[in-house]
Amino acid sequence: MVRVPGSLASAMKVKNNQDGTYISLVGADIGEPGFDMPQINERHTGKPYRYVYGTGGYDRGYFRNSVCKVDVETGRSLKWQGNEYQYLSEPTFVSAPDAVDEDDGVILSSVADVRKDSPDFLLVLNARTMEELGRAEIDGQLPNSLHGVFLPEKH
Repeated sequence: MVRVPGSLASAMKVKNNQDGTYISLVGADIGEPGFDMPQINERHTGKPYRYVYGTGGYDRGYFRNSVCKVDVETGRSLKWQGNEYQYLSEPTFVSAPDAVDEDDGVILSSVADVRKDSPDFLLVLNARTMEELGRAEIDGQLPNSLHGVFLPEKH
């Protein structure tokens, strides 16, 4: 039924006389363990895509306290890593207005820092390189939310 080129993942329609017809899925691991809250460029929803963005859990793995980008074709990853006191929200991909490439845009993630004298902030990353472009620090605490969305201003 479906095979992804260069991947071990597949979806096959199976006929079974006892159970009827069903779809058998075979998954494939991409990247390192610990990747969570995956997001893609929404312009690629329902279409082939190459990059997925996510966060690392709070375990001791590779993605811990990170915002990550994984190339699903190669399995290679890039990350921005905070410190052990910072907790990051789900990343939100914001496409550049004149984007040509899939990863042409920025990643937004709120970062809550549990230390008393360290500010919470909105993190802005270059989606292609995962390098920090800037941050907007706030006075006070930013509620640690798991999910986020970017809504552009309507003109």
